Amino acid sequence: MNKRIEIIYDGECPFCNDFIVVSNIKKTFKNIKITNARNSDEQSVLMVKRQGINLDDGMVVIKEDGSILYGDKAARFITIYGKGNGIRAFAYRLVLRNEKFAAFSYPVLVLLRKLYFKIVGKRWINEE
Repeated sequence: MNKRIEIIYDGECPFCNDFIVVSNIKKTFKNIKITNARNSDEQSVLMVKRQGINLDDGMVVIKEDGSILYGDKAARFITIYGKGNGIRAFAYRLVLRNEKFAAFSYPVLVLLRKLYFKIVGKRWINEE
């Protein structure tokens, strides 16, 4: 697809990075921009923060029409349109493809991410 989308995610989170890489979303969208949410100078990051979106609690997809998908909806979009193969891609699809299951499982994944960050002493996006 030639539609322009942007994904904003925590580029320093190993789980978030794995999800983006494994999804192989770049294969679907040729005009994709993938932005590290920790880059506070990036206009799109500033824009979503001004809208009250907490990037510590979820990733964002900004679609070509300007609409914003956040958290489980963003992850589900990436899962649906990604071209990932292999066991990890299958696991992500299993957990995030179904709308109701994604709404339940995504907050659990965010909680696990936060616990991991606490254990390793990693700072939150909003602390930078």
